[in-house]
Amino acid sequence: MKTIFARATTFCLLIAAAMALSACGGQAARDYYADYYTQQLDTYPNTMLTYDTGLSQWSFNDDVFDVTITLEEDQDYAFNIVLHNTSDGPLVIDWNRVFYVDINGQTHHAIHNGVDYFSPMAAQHPTALAAGATLRDLVRPANLVEEDGAVRFAPPSGNDIAAWGDWPAEVTLLIPVHSEFGEKVYRFPLDVSQPY
Repeated sequence: MKTIFARATTFCLLIAAAMALSACGGQAARDYYADYYTQQLDTYPNTMLTYDTGLSQWSFNDDVFDVTITLEEDQDYAFNIVLHNTSDGPLVIDWNRVFYVDINGQTHHAIHNGVDYFSPMAAQHPTALAAGATLRDLVRPANLVEEDGAVRFAPPSGNDIAAWGDWPAEVTLLIPVHSEFGEKVYRFPLDVSQPY
């Protein structure tokens, strides 16, 4: 009973912390944290991915989760993610701190299922994943723009994101995961030089 209470408390604290990170302080705080985390991207080590079926699917696992990342064939620059929580506690992904680095090294924010382009940044909330649960999601790059007094997610234009097809071509997803062990930023380098 005590362990269940401790896990529930940890789960609630993780959710509260993630929501506070994504919403506190308004525009200036969001800009500060976005700039800070963007500057830190190169400090995170690459994960060791393995190829699954063909060249368009990768997998990774550790003590916290198993993930499969698949290139989405119907949408440019998009990836399907299936993440299974293998830990004994909850996980939280703060989507406003997920980054997408294109093949030219340009950094973009990311949006996931349920968040459309031109939605305000405040509309994208963290996802909490209980122990043993599985998340199925779609991740796409987005740029931040200010429109109608709100910071919004805009689709990258042809000038904002490099076209695929050059050699070598690697995009990177950086996904911070909060667990009972603290936060770790996972850096997933994805070779898309021959995507299909």
